[in-house]
Amino acid sequence: MSEPSAETPVVRRSSLIAERVLDETVVLDPAADVYVRLNSSGGWMWEQLREPRTVGALAQALAAEYGLEAGRAQADVTAFVDGLLERRLVEEAQG
Repeated sequence: MSEPSAETPVVRRSSLIAERVLDETVVLDPAADVYVRLNSSGGWMWEQLREPRTVGALAQALAAEYGLEAGRAQADVTAFVDGLLERRLVEEAQG
């Protein structure tokens, strides 16, 4: 799978279970018997993906929320979304 671009719209898969536990978010895919722990910023991004968002829009929101430089936020979001796509926890949203 290729790395998502800034224009790639993504959304959480609806069949997943996610719970906040202290400073982390735990995401469970019961069908695949897979779980992922997200740190606080990962949990924040996970919440933003309730609705379809482009990688670029998510990067802008992350930069604003955490005071990051735009290029750093874009790189962080791209890596985050790429990892979630590989684990099938998010999917490309349909137009």
